[in-house]
Amino acid sequence: MKIVLVSPVSKAGNGGFILGLAYISAMLKKHGYLEISGFDLMYQSESDFLEASRDADIVGFYCTTRTFQEVRRLTGKVKENNPEAFVATGGPHPTVVPDEVIRVDSIDMVCIGEGEHTMLEVVRRLETGHRDLSDIPGIVWKKNGQPVRNRPRPVLTDLDSLPFPDWDLFDRSNYYSGLATPIASRSCPYACINCMPALRKIAGPYRRRSVENVVAELKELKKDYGIDHVFFQDNDISVSRNWLNNLCNRLIEEDLKIRWHALCRVNTLDREIIKQMKQAGCVHINIGAESGSQRVIELLNKKIDLEKVRHVVQWCNRERLEVTVFFMIGIPGETLEEMRSTIEFAGSLKADDLMISVAQPVPYTNFEKICRNNNWLLTDDPDDFDTPDRTGGMKCWIKTDQWGPEDIQSIKRDTRKILKNLGYQEIDNKFLFRNFDSIIKKRGWDHVGLMAREEIRKFSKSRKIRDLLQAGYFIAKKTMLSL
Repeated sequence: MKIVLVSPVSKAGNGGFILGLAYISAMLKKHGYLEISGFDLMYQSESDFLEASRDADIVGFYCTTRTFQEVRRLTGKVKENNPEAFVATGGPHPTVVPDEVIRVDSIDMVCIGEGEHTMLEVVRRLETGHRDLSDIPGIVWKKNGQPVRNRPRPVLTDLDSLPFPDWDLFDRSNYYSGLATPIASRSCPYACINCMPALRKIAGPYRRRSVENVVAELKELKKDYGIDHVFFQDNDISVSRNWLNNLCNRLIEEDLKIRWHALCRVNTLDREIIKQMKQAGCVHINIGAESGSQRVIELLNKKIDLEKVRHVVQWCNRERLEVTVFFMIGIPGETLEEMRSTIEFAGSLKADDLMISVAQPVPYTNFEKICRNNNWLLTDDPDDFDTPDRTGGMKCWIKTDQWGPEDIQSIKRDTRKILKNLGYQEIDNKFLFRNFDSIIKKRGWDHVGLMAREEIRKFSKSRKIRDLLQAGYFIAKKTMLSL
């Protein structure tokens, strides 16, 4: 069986190693299906992907709401070139709205939720030459051209039973050298309205791998790929203090010399655990504050305290641990004044990095439900959510009784001015800001050297002098800040 797995790219860009496809590839290879190729179209060409699909038996697409438009286009091209190919889709969008996705003529099957065991069963069935999938749980498929929804697949409770992801699925030269993006848990135990219940539908109930299993994967990444940097993709690696404490102790004992980054929730952090994370190799955490208004925090069902956000940033600064804080503007129910208070609060934190995004009504979330119930949505087309606005970042598609997209753009323009005056720099024409001096000051010389090597690697591919100059800039800046 020749299998092609692909991650399309949205207008906003969605580069990054797609773990879901890598886990599926690892499961298939474990059971003898070795002719698998992967394409991340953020970096690899569409023509190469279509050529590889020309004689493929199965083509599997990872699909988000933002890439659904591209998935429809590309699946059509695959069927034009190879009518007999079996085209499957999975990922967040197909899981949440499978009936919408299966209506696409060029899509034969939708995988709902976790795909490792589902795709293994599908491949085994197709290998026999039969396309009757009626006994395979967790899919919506077409029988004689008509959609059929099978019974749900039971949730996988033992994450340790999965093989480690296939880190060779995509061309690794397209990603940061020495960096891997594993995940230690799935889903999230909280109930914030901007994620739930969609996230639970996509990822199931919250589960985590054992500390031993995670450390074994890190050892393998270090040994086989020379990985010395890890960015955990968990929604919150700090859910269990006991688990995190055990992970830190094991990393300290093993002395793997791997730096790591993670997303955390402020209500699960204190200075002691932050200090321990630093000792265990953690160099950067992301935390979600979302708003500078405690009232809006309650609207989101976030269940955090803004003063705790301030304390966590202070503790990270004392431990020389980089900290990024996420915020949203355009939350249903907030006022323009509360949006301005969010920007003011963000600027007061002295965080290394601020990311301020426009709230998006993701399908099947309570967030979207509130917007629909109040007739605040300006579109029913999921393709619109991949539309950038004139000020960078994603366009606002919500209009309440108090504000609309033009007001959001005005807030974004003001934000640029305010944060620039506080020493933040805008990155890549997106609504993302970094206090570059603070970041470089916290990073050790070896970490700065890694940044410089990455720019040199980019120069070797691009031959752009600015990439080479950037490498020198990192070193010069660190020298200046160290004096």
